Amino acid sequence: MNIFPVPASLRSKAQVYDYSDCRWIRVSDCFSANFKNRVIDFKYEVSKYISNSLDVCAGVPAVGEILVSIELDKSEKSQFYTIDCQSDGIWLTASDEVGAFYGLKTLAQVFQTEGAVFKGFRIEDSPEFANRGIMLDVSRTKVPTMDTLYQLVDLMSVLKLNELQLYTGRHSRNQKKLSTDRPFVALIAVVDSSLSPVGRGFAD
Repeated sequence: MNIFPVPASLRSKAQVYDYSDCRWIRVSDCFSANFKNRVIDFKYEVSKYISNSLDVCAGVPAVGEILVSIELDKSEKSQFYTIDCQSDGIWLTASDEVGAFYGLKTLAQVFQTEGAVFKGFRIEDSPEFANRGIMLDVSRTKVPTMDTLYQLVDLMSVLKLNELQLYTGRHSRNQKKLSTDRPFVALIAVVDSSLSPVGRGFAD
């Protein structure tokens, strides 16, 4: 199983699970509306591998099997999550919404590489560093468009990076170019919101 970045712990099971006939993604009521929007994004990402039409619920559905159950366990450290394959679905448990968001990104990779039928596994993962990111030098007229920033932020979220720094240097001309395209402070706000479970809530 190819997952990148490689999780801290990945243990395979002997059992093979077939999740292709599942219908539901169950999300605990304790999650915010913004995170539930990220769950809907995940639903669309993996729906091509599921024979039924996926939907999101909060309780136990009367009909249909659950693909993923998402729960919070605040006893663990920040951004921690576990993924455990069981006969009654995949259980994603996280210490906070950021961890749950990263867990969904990991699960999406599993479905993309393995489909809906694969050997069971248990993943435990959390970052070694609280801040993980890149610095992009935009000081020499290399000012990215908003579309480019959106694409970069989407890639960073898959890689579980959470900080994007735009270096403008001391050249006022370049700073002015940034401010005429989109306000520079809005660019920073875009980055911050996009790398959190709020996801694609971009600010103009």
